Amino acid sequence: MKRLKKELSEQAYGKLQGVMWAFRKPWQNLSEEQQAALLLLFQHVPVLKDAYIHRETLTGIFTHDIDKAQAERQSDQWLAWINALVLACFAPFVITLNNWRDKVTNYFCGAKPAVSWKG
Repeated sequence: MKRLKKELSEQAYGKLQGVMWAFRKPWQNLSEEQQAALLLLFQHVPVLKDAYIHRETLTGIFTHDIDKAQAERQSDQWLAWINALVLACFAPFVITLNNWRDKVTNYFCGAKPAVSWKG
Protein backbone atom coordinates (compact mmCIF):
# COMPACT_ATOMS: atom_id res chain seq x y z
CA MET A 1 0.00 0.00 0.00
CA LYS A 2 2.93 2.33 0.69
CA ARG A 3 4.22 1.74 -2.83
CA LEU A 4 0.77 2.36 -4.32
CA LYS A 5 0.38 5.57 -2.34
CA LYS A 6 3.56 6.88 -3.96
CA GLU A 7 2.71 5.64 -7.45
CA LEU A 8 -1.00 6.44 -7.75
CA SER A 9 -2.79 9.74 -7.87
CA GLU A 10 -4.56 10.78 -4.71
CA GLN A 11 -7.91 10.03 -6.35
CA ALA A 12 -6.85 6.57 -7.55
CA TYR A 13 -5.34 5.71 -4.18
CA GLY A 14 -8.54 6.89 -2.47
CA LYS A 15 -10.47 4.17 -4.29
CA LEU A 16 -8.40 1.65 -2.33
CA GLN A 17 -9.42 3.06 1.04
CA GLY A 18 -10.01 0.22 3.50
CA VAL A 19 -9.13 -2.46 0.95
CA MET A 20 -6.82 -4.33 3.32
CA TRP A 21 -9.78 -5.02 5.62
CA ALA A 22 -11.59 -6.49 2.64
CA PHE A 23 -8.49 -8.51 1.76
CA ARG A 24 -8.76 -10.28 5.11
CA LYS A 25 -12.37 -11.39 4.59
CA PRO A 26 -13.90 -14.19 2.52
CA TRP A 27 -15.22 -13.01 -0.85
CA GLN A 28 -18.84 -13.95 -0.06
CA ASN A 29 -18.76 -11.74 3.05
CA LEU A 30 -17.76 -8.61 1.14
CA SER A 31 -20.09 -5.86 -0.01
CA GLU A 32 -20.13 -4.97 -3.70
CA GLU A 33 -18.04 -1.89 -2.92
CA GLN A 34 -15.46 -3.97 -1.07
CA GLN A 35 -15.33 -6.49 -3.91
CA ALA A 36 -14.79 -3.67 -6.41
CA ALA A 37 -11.98 -2.21 -4.30
CA LEU A 38 -10.37 -5.62 -3.98
CA LEU A 39 -10.53 -6.19 -7.74
CA LEU A 40 -8.91 -2.79 -8.24
CA LEU A 41 -6.15 -3.73 -5.80
CA PHE A 42 -5.58 -6.97 -7.71
CA GLN A 43 -5.13 -4.96 -10.93
CA HIS A 44 -2.34 -2.99 -9.26
CA VAL A 45 -0.76 -5.93 -7.38
CA PRO A 46 -1.58 -9.22 -9.17
CA VAL A 47 0.39 -11.35 -6.70
CA LEU A 48 -2.15 -10.36 -4.03
CA LYS A 49 -4.87 -11.91 -6.17
CA ASP A 50 -2.95 -15.18 -6.20
CA ALA A 51 -2.43 -15.01 -2.45
CA TYR A 52 -6.11 -14.24 -1.84
CA ILE A 53 -7.37 -17.04 -4.08
CA HIS A 54 -5.04 -19.60 -2.57
CA ARG A 55 -5.88 -18.54 0.96
CA GLU A 56 -9.55 -18.96 0.15
CA THR A 57 -8.84 -22.36 -1.43
CA LEU A 58 -7.02 -23.54 1.67
CA THR A 59 -9.83 -22.32 3.90
CA GLY A 60 -12.25 -24.22 1.67
CA ILE A 61 -10.47 -27.48 2.41
CA PHE A 62 -11.22 -27.01 6.09
CA THR A 63 -14.85 -26.06 5.57
CA HIS A 64 -15.83 -29.16 3.60
CA ASP A 65 -16.85 -32.46 5.11
CA ILE A 66 -14.03 -34.66 3.82
CA ASP A 67 -12.00 -37.46 5.33
CA LYS A 68 -8.32 -37.41 6.27
CA ALA A 69 -7.16 -39.01 2.99
CA GLN A 70 -9.08 -36.45 0.92
CA ALA A 71 -7.69 -33.64 3.07
CA GLU A 72 -4.16 -34.92 2.51
CA ARG A 73 -4.69 -35.05 -1.26
CA GLN A 74 -6.23 -31.59 -1.36
CA SER A 75 -3.54 -30.09 0.84
CA ASP A 76 -0.86 -31.73 -1.35
CA GLN A 77 -2.47 -30.13 -4.40
CA TRP A 78 -2.63 -26.78 -2.61
CA LEU A 79 1.04 -27.05 -1.63
CA ALA A 80 1.98 -27.86 -5.23
CA TRP A 81 0.18 -24.71 -6.43
CA ILE A 82 1.89 -22.58 -3.80
CA ASN A 83 5.31 -24.01 -4.62
CA ALA A 84 4.75 -23.45 -8.34
CA LEU A 85 3.71 -19.83 -7.77
CA VAL A 86 6.57 -19.17 -5.36
CA LEU A 87 4.36 -17.08 -3.09
CA ALA A 88 6.78 -16.07 -0.35
CA CYS A 89 3.94 -14.93 1.91
CA PHE A 90 3.01 -18.58 2.47
CA ALA A 91 6.56 -19.85 3.16
CA PRO A 92 6.30 -19.95 6.99
CA PHE A 93 2.87 -21.57 6.81
CA VAL A 94 4.08 -24.18 4.30
CA ILE A 95 6.90 -25.16 6.66
CA THR A 96 4.46 -25.45 9.55
CA LEU A 97 1.97 -27.45 7.49
CA ASN A 98 4.68 -29.83 6.34
CA ASN A 99 6.05 -30.26 9.88
CA TRP A 100 2.62 -30.89 11.41
CA ARG A 101 0.86 -32.51 8.45
CA ASP A 102 -0.38 -35.59 10.30
CA LYS A 103 -1.69 -33.56 13.24
CA VAL A 104 -3.33 -30.97 10.97
CA THR A 105 -5.07 -33.59 8.86
CA ASN A 106 -6.29 -35.34 12.01
CA TYR A 107 -8.80 -32.48 12.09
CA PHE A 108 -10.66 -34.43 9.42
CA CYS A 109 -11.00 -37.59 11.52
CA GLY A 110 -14.47 -38.07 12.98
CA ALA A 111 -17.31 -35.60 13.24
CA LYS A 112 -16.60 -31.90 12.88
CA PRO A 113 -18.74 -28.95 13.76
CA ALA A 114 -19.89 -26.81 10.86
CA VAL A 115 -17.40 -24.02 10.21
CA SER A 116 -18.79 -20.58 9.62
CA TRP A 117 -16.39 -17.69 9.64
CA LYS A 118 -17.87 -14.28 9.14
CA GLY A 119 -14.63 -12.31 9.74
